[in-house]
Amino acid sequence: MKVLENPRSYRPDPIRVLHCSQPVDGGTATVLQHLAEADLQKGRSVTIASPPGRLSRWAAEHGVPWIRLSLSREPRAADLWAVYKLRKLLRSVDLVFLHSSKAGAVGRLGMATLPRIQRPKCAFFPHAWSWYAGGHVGRLYRLFESLAAHWCDAIIAVSRGEELDGLACLFPSAARKLLLIENGIDVDAYTPSGEAAIRTSDPLIVCVGRLCKQKGQDDLIRSMSLLKDSTATLYLIGDGPDASDLRVLAQRLGVAHRVRFVGMTDPRPYFRAADIVAIPSRWEGLSLVLLEAMACGATVLATPMAAGSLSNDAAIITTAGAEPARFAEQITRLLADPESRRRHARRARTLVERRYSLQRATNEYHVLVDSLFQIDFRADPAGLWENTA
Repeated sequence: MKVLENPRSYRPDPIRVLHCSQPVDGGTATVLQHLAEADLQKGRSVTIASPPGRLSRWAAEHGVPWIRLSLSREPRAADLWAVYKLRKLLRSVDLVFLHSSKAGAVGRLGMATLPRIQRPKCAFFPHAWSWYAGGHVGRLYRLFESLAAHWCDAIIAVSRGEELDGLACLFPSAARKLLLIENGIDVDAYTPSGEAAIRTSDPLIVCVGRLCKQKGQDDLIRSMSLLKDSTATLYLIGDGPDASDLRVLAQRLGVAHRVRFVGMTDPRPYFRAADIVAIPSRWEGLSLVLLEAMACGATVLATPMAAGSLSNDAAIITTAGAEPARFAEQITRLLADPESRRRHARRARTLVERRYSLQRATNEYHVLVDSLFQIDFRADPAGLWENTA
């Protein structure tokens, strides 16, 4: 392995870490908070750069500097100002983590404008590849991701599915920088024991997540209209830009009386009460809701994109996609087989404890930070991880 020979190849003390994100809610923000907390526990100096919202509030509560960064999900002219602002920030830190495709694009363009000697160490967490949502421009996004990999030291996949997609779609020079740190959750906070939100003899289906196209609640509502069991009720936990459209859809399909919009609340009592937790996401890195529901001992029905390559053998019931008819068919089958649901629920909790704990994810994150200041990823990324993990 080749050790960096420039002045930034040593490990500074304390390490000045910048976490940059476009999403300020949902799983991406949760992962960022966990990593920032891990940094603070290690005595690292932490700064957050993001739009205002949950992350700015978290930073204020923890005495962490927060920098306002105007980023939206869609490309826009204001992104050029964000590149300029990040460029100035990058020169003042030792290590930057870019969370989400948008932050990854803006941050790496900022890195590209700096002389190599002034660049901090840089790791990019896609939290779902940009081309998943790219539509007809997906090929351009794949090309950009391969080129932009030149301006970071590591690319972190949060699921095996995301890792495999990266290996298949990125240029070999970019894929060599790809590492795997699967998402983790606090298995002591999410348990099968505790309060259940609802006690009813009627079938209960729960879906937790931001109400938006990505999460696929529209297909789930269409599935409700196709169920043979007309007593089943769907509870949607969360809020988002598509809330009004989803209400209209439920009304148009004649299932409004069986679709409840709960809003933002603690999902754990609903996980414990549910006969099925449905996760119909169109794209994800690795759904934290999926892991949280599994830890609470729920039976989970998820698309492959939400499950991050987990299979039926891993206690996840997957479908070929979120097609309403297929989802309705599997919901019907699961509701008719309580013993199968109990079996999957037991396996789900065991799997999360063994493989998806927050402590495991945090330990691997610390290995990554240490490695970034000792080894040149561009020389031998795979060997680095094999020898330090």
